[in-house]
Amino acid sequence: MFEVIRTLRNNTDSRARRGLLGDSRGFTLIEALIVLVIGTILTVIAIPSVTAVVRNYRISGAISSITWSIHSTRYQALMQGYPYQVVF
Repeated sequence: MFEVIRTLRNNTDSRARRGLLGDSRGFTLIEALIVLVIGTILTVIAIPSVTAVVRNYRISGAISSITWSIHSTRYQALMQGYPYQVVF
């Protein structure tokens, strides 16, 4: 008897779900386009931030390279006793 009641409830629940959702599954074209538009907007917003980070990274690398060149030239001048110069 309990099995019959449980089976009837399950059938009723699945019918109610089918009535609300129908037999369709997946996304509509409008939903997919909305997600695409939101993704595009977020990408457009993120591009300037990424560009600024890349620019700062390149500047930091150039500064490190120049600093290393100056220190290396100074070290060679001190070790060999000759005047050296850095030309950029």
